[in-house]
Amino acid sequence: MHEFKPMNLEDIAYIDVEQLKGSTDANFSFYYIDISSVSTNRIEPPIHAITFREAPSRARKLLRDYDILLSTVRPNLKAFAVFRQPDSTKTYVASTGFAVIRQKYGYDISYIFYCLLSESLEKQMEALAVGSNYPALNSSDIRKLKIPTPPLATQQKIASILTTLDGIIARTETVIAKYTALKAGLLQDLFTRGIDETGHLRPSPHEAPDRYKESALGLIPKEWAVNKVGDHTESSAFGPRFPGEAYSENGNIATLRTTDIDEDGTIDYNGMPMALLDYKLFEKHLLKENDLLITRSGTVGIASIFKVFHYPVLPGAFLIRFRFRSSINTAYLKEYFTGSKGKKQLVDIAEGAVQKNIRGSAVLALTVPLPTIEEQIQICEYIKNIKANIQTEQTYLAKLQGIRAGLMADLLSGRVDVSTTE
Repeated sequence: MHEFKPMNLEDIAYIDVEQLKGSTDANFSFYYIDISSVSTNRIEPPIHAITFREAPSRARKLLRDYDILLSTVRPNLKAFAVFRQPDSTKTYVASTGFAVIRQKYGYDISYIFYCLLSESLEKQMEALAVGSNYPALNSSDIRKLKIPTPPLATQQKIASILTTLDGIIARTETVIAKYTALKAGLLQDLFTRGIDETGHLRPSPHEAPDRYKESALGLIPKEWAVNKVGDHTESSAFGPRFPGEAYSENGNIATLRTTDIDEDGTIDYNGMPMALLDYKLFEKHLLKENDLLITRSGTVGIASIFKVFHYPVLPGAFLIRFRFRSSINTAYLKEYFTGSKGKKQLVDIAEGAVQKNIRGSAVLALTVPLPTIEEQIQICEYIKNIKANIQTEQTYLAKLQGIRAGLMADLLSGRVDVSTTE
C-alpha cells in the first residue's frame, strides 16, 4: 500500500495564478462567474458576456479548463466545482470570492477536488475560517491546506472510481427531475382531461372537441360536473388553541403543526410534539383517518391527508380540517389542490397584506372539477404510480450518496488500497 503523504495544497497545485489587472481594456469582453453560480460540483455558466467596464470589481480571476473553483466564503457550504470551459474561444472570469486552483504536473486535479470535498478537509477549513456570520478562508490558509497525496497512478484510480459514481448519481438525479416534471404535466392533464373508459388520458379538447363542455372552470369532459367543495363536506373546523405550557414530553395528545407538513403535503408524524390536555375537552377536534388538512396561515394552501398515528392527534390552529361525504374522494381533492390550478385557487383566496390567511368558508365556496367517484380513484392511482417511481429513484439516490460518502472516506485516507486493482 502506498503512503498518503500530507502535502500543502500550494505544493501540488497552482493557486490564483492569473488575474485581470486594473489596467485591462475597458472593452475587454468575458463571461463572469460569481459566487451564486456555483454549488457542490455544479456551475451555472453565464449566458451573456460583459465588458470589463460593466463588470463588478470582484471579477478578476481568469479561468482555464479543469480549474477548481473553491468558494472562500462560508466554505462549509462546499460551493466547490471543477470548471469545464463551455467554449474554448471565449474568456471566463471568476469572482475574487473564489480560490482558483490549477493542476501542477504530476498531480491529478480531479483527485485534488475530491480531497477538498472530504470530511478531513472540511474540518481543516472549519478550523481556519474566520468570522461568525460569514466565515471565510484567507489565501494563505488555503495554500497550507493539507492534502493526503499518494503517487499519481493511485490519485488517478481514486478519481476515476469517484467520477464514475458521480456520473451514476447525476444520471439518477436527471431521472428524478424528469419524473417530477412529468408529474407536474400529468396533474394538469388529469384534472382537465381525466381518464376515459380505456384507462388512458382522454384526447385533448383540440383532438376531440365533442368530448368536452364549457364550465365555470373552462373546458371539462362532458361526464364531469363542477361543484363547490362545500357541497360534499360533512364538517370543517380550525384547529383549536391551547396554552403553550401544555406541551409536554409526557403528553397524551400529539399536535400537528404546519411545520410538520412539507410542500407536497407529506406529514412528518414523528416530529409532532406532545401536549398534556383534557381528552374529553378536545375529543371533538381530534383528527380521523382520511381527514383533509389545508394550511391557512404561514405557507398557505398546502393540502395534506391525515392517515393514522398511535396517539390521538390534534390539528394546530393554523390548519383547517375538512371531512367529506362519500360522494368525493379525499385523495382526489388533495391532489387537485396540490396541482397548479387547485393550488392557485387556494392562494388566491388568502387574505391579508403581510400575514396571509385562508378562511374555511372561502375554501368551501371554491368550485372544483368533479368526475365520477370511480374516475377520481383512477386519477389518484395514476398519480400514486408516478410518485412511487420518484420515490424509488430517490431511495436509490440516497443509497448511492451513502456509498459515495463511505468510498471517499476509505479511498482518500488510504484505508482501501487501489494500487493493485485493475
